[in-house]
Amino acid sequence: LTNQVLKVDPSDQDALHCKCITLLLQSKYDDVIKFIKAKKLSTELALYLAYAHYRKKNDNELLKLYQQEDDINQQNDENVLHIYAQTLYRNNNPEKAIQLYQSDVINVTETDDVEIMTNYLANIAISNTPQLVSTAIDNTTLTQLQDESYELLYNKACCLIRAEQYQEALNTLIYAEEL
Repeated sequence: LTNQVLKVDPSDQDALHCKCITLLLQSKYDDVIKFIKAKKLSTELALYLAYAHYRKKNDNELLKLYQQEDDINQQNDENVLHIYAQTLYRNNNPEKAIQLYQSDVINVTETDDVEIMTNYLANIAISNTPQLVSTAIDNTTLTQLQDESYELLYNKACCLIRAEQYQEALNTLIYAEEL
């Protein structure tokens, strides 16, 4: 159906989005990248392009895309920035990832997204900025979300270890196992 709509109107935004989502759900990441590049729609479909590169572990392509595309860079899209932050994490650049998580776009202090908070804590745990550990651990949002995810508690425990709070880290891990 999507292809039929695109034959009639190749610029139909809903059909373009549906086409990308369908390809992503089928794990056809190369096809998503080719489709978006062929249509020259990297700005409009930035999230799908970023996600396809991320899933393919095309980190260099994703980092280049983010740095070269001002429209994507300035897009204020939390999801695109989250993918970029995760790519930075995967490439051992947690300090820059932390900056993105603390930006006004993602704003980790106000998010209710467990995945974002989990990934933020992972970056804190491996960063060269241990002074952020206590701020992250004391985050009100973290306290509210911690009953929702083993991974979140695990990363919190890693931060506690980083802060040399071993007993609290152990208690956090025991609690995580109970979830």
